Amino acid sequence: LGHPGTLAHFWQSPVTMHAALLEAIRREGKHAKAGRKGLIIAKMNALLEPKLIQALYQASCDGARIELIVRGACALRPGIPGLSENIRVRSVLGQFLEHARIFYFYNDKAEDVRVTTRLVDSPACLVVKDQAMSLQLSRMLKQAGQEAPEVKPVLEVNPEHPLIKKLDDAGAAMHFHDLAHIVFDQALLAEGGLPEDPAAYVKRVNALLV
Repeated sequence: LGHPGTLAHFWQSPVTMHAALLEAIRREGKHAKAGRKGLIIAKMNALLEPKLIQALYQASCDGARIELIVRGACALRPGIPGLSENIRVRSVLGQFLEHARIFYFYNDKAEDVRVTTRLVDSPACLVVKDQAMSLQLSRMLKQAGQEAPEVKPVLEVNPEHPLIKKLDDAGAAMHFHDLAHIVFDQALLAEGGLPEDPAAYVKRVNALLV
């Protein structure tokens, strides 16, 4: 099988889909473990692949809520305390017995993504909605041991910046996920925050440089 040359927003089976699904499942688990919302909703024909099942178990243990709709065989056992108590599995019967596969991941990072014309040198920036607490103030309150609401920023992107344009390049299609994370983490650094996983950020930047 050849690798796709123009897919920037799709996971192709069997080339990229398996690894992308594992990464997305683990990411929801990390969000839940950090106290944020972790949610996975998936509809599929069958669930038998051991690595996917283990990743779903781990995400459940980390606190992510998982809703599965499985058409056929399912080797995952839901509702086991300490293992899969956050997983619910439903069968598809009757008029709903069709083949469409759907995977939804909440991915708690940005409230929204918008195009902006006010940026000149930067690829992106993080802003908050009107009347919402600033990201800086939220961090200061948490560092002082005080309660602060979880602020979910809006990512504004500069469509004329080379890094943003690269997201649409055919040659960058296989690295879209990493490039998108770099854009978000750079905006977070510029705003005064730190990437959720600094080591992963450095790894992605190094891969982009070489």
